[in-house]
Amino acid sequence: MRSTYRRKVKADEVTVKANETEPPPRYSEATLLSAMEGAGKMVDDEELKAAMAGRGLGTPATRAQIIENLIGEQYMHREAVS
Repeated sequence: MRSTYRRKVKADEVTVKANETEPPPRYSEATLLSAMEGAGKMVDDEELKAAMAGRGLGTPATRAQIIENLIGEQYMHREAVS
């Protein structure tokens, strides 16, 4: 649905700020497991969101193995905790 509101406005003042963005924090295994559980909440597509509701990504029994496979294929790695 396209918006039908098209108005021109004039700004009295424009201020440019020089800010820096920060990347999101890295996942730990615990936060990754939590994100996999609630993965459907982050989906924008309503049909897909409904299909994933209450399920997440993987099952509780397979999520740890999915992470191990990602590490084994070197898509991610474990960092030593100091």
